[in-house]
Amino acid sequence: MLCRVATQAQNKVMSFDGVNKHVDLGGSVARGIRTIEIWFNLEAAINAQALNYSPLIVRDETTNADEFGLTFLHSSTSNSGELLFYLFTGSNTSYRLYSNSNNWNANQWYRIAAVIHPPQGMMLFIDGIKQNSTSSFLFPTIIPSSSTLIGSCGSSVLFYFNGSIDNLRFSNTALYSSNFTPSYPGLVALSSTIGV
Repeated sequence: MLCRVATQAQNKVMSFDGVNKHVDLGGSVARGIRTIEIWFNLEAAINAQALNYSPLIVRDETTNADEFGLTFLHSSTSNSGELLFYLFTGSNTSYRLYSNSNNWNANQWYRIAAVIHPPQGMMLFIDGIKQNSTSSFLFPTIIPSSSTLIGSCGSSVLFYFNGSIDNLRFSNTALYSSNFTPSYPGLVALSSTIGV
């Protein structure tokens, strides 16, 4: 089921209900990504007592190989309430970064930038601030065999995002390596843009 797109002036915001709405980007758009940028606004606060995963964007493979995603972790995980940026390069090999915080307010816009930098590795930025968690993994996302989904993940048990998402952009270069000042609204297409 597709999400509702609300038009506010010239801006189109994707609205998700946390029950069954998502956007399927297909299998080819998420190839060669080095930067994922996304703005989100939660309908309900997320913290360490979160009952479910809350995915922003995920490519979910049956064997876990070639997966990547940005999702909030639920209370039965060791990093409950934190935002996870992860990449699988095989069924048992994963690289994971976690946000510094596990408390996220409702009705507040947050800016995420997930980066795979060729010499510096994986980095996660929240509102332009580089998070403490990093990884030395250097390679971009590869050719997928399944769809990339906005607002949903899971093969046997499905999880959904509850809130709004705006200004999603994929780039094939690492756009950030240190703290930056986020701009809003309107992520425009750059020469490195795969999709926006």
